[in-house]
Amino acid sequence: MDMMLGIVLMFGIAMIICVGCILANGTQEHIDYMNNSYLKEKEDRNKYRALDKLEKRIATLEKK
Repeated sequence: MDMMLGIVLMFGIAMIICVGCILANGTQEHIDYMNNSYLKEKEDRNKYRALDKLEKRIATLEKK
């Protein structure tokens, strides 16, 4: 009886560890996805900022 309880507890603990690993992997994938989307948006913002600066320079040159 004690042996059966030990085996059940061992499999229960192993299952909890496996579920934790699966959840951690999914969380890391989500973090990587969010990082990639943030970097893409940041790159797009930098392009638009550069265009805005260029347009301002052209506008000041046209005024002269």
